[in-house]
Amino acid sequence: MITATPASCQTPAPTGANAGTAQTLKNGDVLFQDSHSSQSEDIKAMTHSPFCHVGVYFKENGVEYIYHAGSPVQRVTFSDWVGHGNGFGDVRRVRLAGLTVVEADRLRISLRRHLGKPYDSLFRPDHEKFYCSEYVFLAYQEAGFGEIGR
Repeated sequence: MITATPASCQTPAPTGANAGTAQTLKNGDVLFQDSHSSQSEDIKAMTHSPFCHVGVYFKENGVEYIYHAGSPVQRVTFSDWVGHGNGFGDVRRVRLAGLTVVEADRLRISLRRHLGKPYDSLFRPDHEKFYCSEYVFLAYQEAGFGEIGR
């Protein structure tokens, strides 16, 4: 089981046209945000969290991306992902300490395996459709990290 401590949660500092994340974010970082979705207030109320959406950061060929369960499960640019939220100031990061390049690559393979699957607005844990935290949780499990976030 892998647990993130409060000290591991930070807001990346924005700089430059692409939010300057290369200096603060690393492949495999889990990012949480608030958003403008029709479900966001319900999700925050049910989870007792200021956040309603989650994705995983990767920099690929110089471009910053977020893998997330949108409609459908997809990889979008970091700036597009932030733009669908309430702004860069509402993004928080959780990082697994000591995540190696090989481990991050295993995670990326798992995330890619589910691209294109539909969004699960009923929040069923069946893995035919995905809601955002289910997608991230399953990807980390499939990559060999066991249970995270408990």
